[in-house]
Amino acid sequence: MSTLQPVDTYAMSEWVQHVTKNNFNTSLWEVLTGRRDGTISRQSEAQANIPTPFFNFATLKKSFASKGLTVHDLVVLSAGGHTIGVGHCNFFSNRLYNFTGKGDQDPSLDPTYAATLKSQCKTLTDNTTFVPMDPGTPLSFDANYYKIVKLNQGLFQSDAALLTNKGASNIVDELTNSNKFFTEFAQSMKRMGAIEVLTGSAGEIRKKTLYASLLVLLLTVSVVAQDWNGHGPEPRKGKGDHGPNKKENGLKMMFYERCSHVETIVRDITWSKVADDSTLAAKLLRLHYHDCFVRVSE
Repeated sequence: MSTLQPVDTYAMSEWVQHVTKNNFNTSLWEVLTGRRDGTISRQSEAQANIPTPFFNFATLKKSFASKGLTVHDLVVLSAGGHTIGVGHCNFFSNRLYNFTGKGDQDPSLDPTYAATLKSQCKTLTDNTTFVPMDPGTPLSFDANYYKIVKLNQGLFQSDAALLTNKGASNIVDELTNSNKFFTEFAQSMKRMGAIEVLTGSAGEIRKKTLYASLLVLLLTVSVVAQDWNGHGPEPRKGKGDHGPNKKENGLKMMFYERCSHVETIVRDITWSKVADDSTLAAKLLRLHYHDCFVRVSE
């Protein structure tokens, strides 16, 4: 196979984002390729599949379970995805002004933090103002968000919901450790990247993907190669984990035989452009999450 598919480019782009140039000099997980593109895309289907920041724990658990993901994956990916980037006011303003429909504030939200948010998001309907999700380290992918969730300063209702379940709350505690978070995030990203993939004869191999792939690569090259604090985890190694013959769920290493260095190419281009726009890291992370959760129709 020689035609690089957009869905594989998304996956590799997100992988590159979590390759550290200064501390790790290695990837935290392998990206198996061979995804085929679907032929149908429905907005209603996308909206029905993507977890929202308004979900309570039961709804979050059901949403992740429907994709074959565990509660552990839920805590890792849901809160972990909020450690970088910004959130628009309309996705959490109900917690400030109308939590139960009576003009009240979410009692689980730290009052001092709520007052700070109100000074920025002045109305319930403000959909243009945005605030950093992790005020302390908004552009750094780290474990800090779990620490502020424990302080009842998680921005979204879905983050606060993690503390309402004992098992999930215990996982939040564990993930405040940076090494633990990086290791577990890598494993959950691999599982999420394998959700309902189309391989073999399913879907299609697009013959005219150049324009779409270039657009994706424009995002890719602007993604930040994060400068992690401290030392990262050792990549997990085990029997059958590495090498060109590795295969899972129809995906495999070195799928693009005529472009065997595609991962290196994407990585090097990314590293050459990492200083261009640090805000794109979070945007690409969201794009990858959405691409994985939405069923790829044949």
